[in-house]
Parts: sequence; C-alpha cells; structure tokens
Amino acid sequence: MKIYFKIHVSLNFDDLVYNFSSRLQSLNIHFEYKHILEAVTKINVIETVVRRRNVEKIYVLDTNVLLQDPYSIYSFQDNEVVIPAVVLEELDSKKRNMDEIGRNARKFSKCIDKLRDVGKLHDGVELESGGVLRVELNHRSFLRLKDSFAEMTNDNRIIAVALNLMMEEREKEDGKDVILISKDALVRVKADALGLKAEDFLSDRVIEFEHVYPGFVEVYVDSSVMKSFFLKGEITISELTKHPFYPHQFIIMKDALGSSSSALGKVEPDGKKVKPFLNERTSLGNSFTKCAATYGV
Repeated sequence: MKIYFKIHVSLNFDDLVYNFSSRLQSLNIHFEYKHILEAVTKINVIETVVRRRNVEKIYVLDTNVLLQDPYSIYSFQDNEVVIPAVVLEELDSKKRNMDEIGRNARKFSKCIDKLRDVGKLHDGVELESGGVLRVELNHRSFLRLKDSFAEMTNDNRIIAVALNLMMEEREKEDGKDVILISKDALVRVKADALGLKAEDFLSDRVIEFEHVYPGFVEVYVDSSVMKSFFLKGEITISELTKHPFYPHQFIIMKDALGSSSSALGKVEPDGKKVKPFLNERTSLGNSFTKCAATYGV
C-alpha cells in the first residue's frame, strides 16, 4: 500500500517521527515503530542528498587541520566538508597523546561521534554552520598518483581521495570545485603539481567582536547595595549577586533604577569580596569620592 502526504523535512528527526506517526494514526493506519523509523530515516537521507546538490564547494580536510582546530569543520560555511577514512585512522593513533595534539584528537572524536545522532556520516550530515559533513570511504584508488608519487603514505592517500573526487566532479554538468585543505606545505605543493586546488587553513578562527571579553562585567544593583559598598569600602560577592566572579575581575555596578550612579570595583584575590578600584591621584579616585558624597558617606 502506498500513502502520499506532505511532510516538512525541515523538522528534526524526533519531530519527523511524531509528525509521521500522527498522520498515520489520523488515517487509522497502524505500523510497527521500527517501520516508521525506517521511513523517517529515508526522508532525512533524501533531504541530505538535496542539500549536497546545492553546495558550491567540496573541502577535503587533512589530518593536521583537525589536530590544530578540532572544530574546523564548522569553518566552511554552507559547503561540503569531506573527511577521508585515512584521516580518522591518523586521528585514532594520536588521541592517546598527552599533549595538545592528543587533546584535539579526542575533542574531534567526541564532536564527530555526536554527529552520528544526526544521521549516517558516510551519507552526509548537516552541520550547525549550514554545511554538510561526510566521511569518505570511497575514492581511494591510487592509480592517478602512482606515476608521480609511488609511495603510499598517508599524505598521498589523502591527496588521492581529493584528486579522485575532483575528477569525478569534472565529469558532472554541475560539478563542484574540490579543494584540499592542509597545514602541510609539501602536501599543498604535491596537490598543485597534480592540478588539484589546495589551500592552507588559516584557522585560528576569527572571533566575532561581541564574543570578545571586554575586561569587565556590568552588574545592576539596588541603590542600597551601592550605598553599602561606598560606606564599608567593600562588599561580599554573596551580597552583590549570585553570579560567579573570578579573582582580580573588574566590576561596574550600576543603579538598577536607571540613575547615573555607578561604582567601579575589583574582586579580591580570594574571590570573596569586591573592593573599590581607585587611586586618589586619578580621576577614578575623584569619581569614587563624588559618588560617596552623593550617598552621604
């Protein structure tokens, strides 16, 4: 029996299962749960295939890119990111290292493991950045490289995957650009010699300005709290807020009612109290004196 009705494929997996089940129940049709899961999985696969047709470029990542930045897969916007199987093997051999390389290998392992919940990695899964990540199990043929680089090293195996993908895309009408991303200059040189586009990963990802720590925290407090601060010359963190602070952190206290009153403090080394940050020889010290006078201190 065939049933036709519209399903919003933009829904997540759980919502699709619920939507699908509800539609069937409304028609008094009963299916085993496993069959519903199979149907929804197919919907997800179809959606992923459609998305892959719309990507502009295919980026093949070298192992060293992931070892430098385990979250680099999110740096390629809405394009397709390909991880060759040999890269996973190399990462597996590094994850026991007790250094930054080992730590990044473990971070990426956990990251890609979570993506298995989204779908099958060899089919391609959608990333939060809008792109698609795929683990490439095919395109491993070494035939195109053996005349130029005969030794089957891991570097050459990664180049082979990218080169075979490029040749496959060239045969398509709407073929995508294939670009190998590597931190290894010689890998990029080899790729260029074979006619394969290669780029460095200038990661050290750009941090958006609004995410940069400004050097202080603003806290809105009752005027009585500010008066107590000026009167005692200190205030405990528990009196100020439930928000955690760090030793030597700067705090700007502002009147919660919106007046122009404010105070500048600094968290003590023990992290338990905030004391005025002032210097009588500076305008900061003068500002503190004026504020204290405002509250009759």
